[in-house]
Amino acid sequence: MKKLSLFSLGLGLILWACEPSKNQESTESTPETMESELTKVELHGHRGARGLMPENSIPGFIKAIELGADVLELDLVITKDRKVLVSHDPYMNATFCLDPQNNEIAKEDELKINIFEMTLEEVQQYDCGSKPHDGFPEQILQKVHKPLLSEVFEAVAAYCAKHDCPDIKYNIELKSLPEYDNIYHPEPQEYVQLVVAVVQEYLKADDLNFQSFDMRILEEIRKKHPEYELAALFYGKDTVEENLKKLSFQPEIYSPYYEQITAEDVTQLQAKGMRVIPWTVNKPKSIAKVLSWGVDGIITDYPNRVKEAQTL
Repeated sequence: MKKLSLFSLGLGLILWACEPSKNQESTESTPETMESELTKVELHGHRGARGLMPENSIPGFIKAIELGADVLELDLVITKDRKVLVSHDPYMNATFCLDPQNNEIAKEDELKINIFEMTLEEVQQYDCGSKPHDGFPEQILQKVHKPLLSEVFEAVAAYCAKHDCPDIKYNIELKSLPEYDNIYHPEPQEYVQLVVAVVQEYLKADDLNFQSFDMRILEEIRKKHPEYELAALFYGKDTVEENLKKLSFQPEIYSPYYEQITAEDVTQLQAKGMRVIPWTVNKPKSIAKVLSWGVDGIITDYPNRVKEAQTL
């Protein structure tokens, strides 16, 4: 049980990051500047449109498309029967999931409901959309289960075929930490193999990029599947130069927490040939600030707020 304690106390901060800050910075930007920036910046719907719909759910991904997202950002975990599941957490998060009897899950018990030790059938008995989420009061609540990655691909393709939406791309995150190999997820080689097998059934290489905080995952993909673009996710006090040294190659995308990067960093990274896509930018004034840096994309829980930022 020591590992579970460590998990709950701090290691999860790195592995399950991409959380919005409550203290967002602000800046001013003219509508003309914003309009120009928005024409070239990719809009990534974080976990679909988490601010408005249950996260990592099919309704959430469809909502993100309706709101103009170019890219659907999502997270993957693996079940006991080796199914590739769309979920940010490798356990049933008590904040927004209910058990199969529609009862609340005690916070102290959530880590014990380990998806890597559950079959797909068991996982999909949990409702992760009906319970109000204190962090996102605008969410439209509805009963949803954690979908397979293949279910998301099929649902989005069907929606776009019916509504003639622009080409939608994916930003797919593999969640892992060395400490949790064979506890909450497979080791990198198997993990990557399982995910790529599903992706290859549905998408071309230029329809997506993979991302991870775990440099082992990125190294494995680059070694076995160099056709895919990779985004290195970063959170912490290390400098850009220190972060880049953690990989044996230069990633196509540098993806930091937005409060831990500067306009100068953006310029320098782009000069090296990398795209810069910070996460998770939620308030219009913060979006305006980040856009003024000339970033290549923005990951946000609220795709609708990027348009609001035009008026600031």
